[in-house]
Amino acid sequence: MKRKLQIALGTILACGALTLYADVREGMVAYWPLNTASGAYPMTTPDVVAGNDLVGPTMDSATMLVPGQFGNAVTFDGASTYLTFQAPPDSDTGLPVSKKGSWSISVWVNGAAQAGGNYYFVESSSINNNPLTALIARANTNTTAVYFRDASGGNPVNLPAVTNISLNSTWHHVALTYDALSRAFLHYVDGSLVYSNSFVPNYANSSVNDLVNLGARNRNGVVDLFFAGKVDDLALWARALSQAEVQDVIANGIVTPVPQFAPTVSSNPSSATNLY
Repeated sequence: MKRKLQIALGTILACGALTLYADVREGMVAYWPLNTASGAYPMTTPDVVAGNDLVGPTMDSATMLVPGQFGNAVTFDGASTYLTFQAPPDSDTGLPVSKKGSWSISVWVNGAAQAGGNYYFVESSSINNNPLTALIARANTNTTAVYFRDASGGNPVNLPAVTNISLNSTWHHVALTYDALSRAFLHYVDGSLVYSNSFVPNYANSSVNDLVNLGARNRNGVVDLFFAGKVDDLALWARALSQAEVQDVIANGIVTPVPQFAPTVSSNPSSATNLY
């Protein structure tokens, strides 16, 4: 009987198919509620998980906080304002989350259709155009465009057309998830699945992947394509949220303080030989 239980448990661990999370905050790497900010030129707004605060080099905390979906939000002017976090060299912040393994991105956005392809969320490199994970205001439409380019320059998700409204001057929730085991890339708007894909990112090029940004595209030393609108409650996980968990975040927000959890496995071991 004991042997059968070991085999069954080993199967679950190897496959990851039956992983259950009692708390949606498990596996969370960073959470910026965007309720508070301090300073001016630059201003900072705190990450309540690990202290990886976002900095706005051209922003003033006295004018950039506005009412949000939950508490306050940050507003961007579409011309020069943005928030950024750069992981220190040789650090283990877990950011950006999309650099490897399983991950999820969750954010609220409120903006109108914009003339250009303006970026409101980006994970990127400070020294290279690759890799790039982005949520973009599709040019002259009221929809979000999704873009994913891996470290080698391959782009398995290249601005797929979705029809769900996400930019019509009201609050909408946008989420991306990637599961390294199933290879499933999923895009949700307001809790509804609007796009799916399956691929294995190429990490062969070990280019630096060190930036998390709101309000503009920031990569390779250039900041451009500024977003005009508001963003609230940015949260990042080192695991793929289920659709039910995305909907839970939409309905209930994210409760703070975020507790400490045991580490989660975002990518599977190359071999299961030594599990036991």
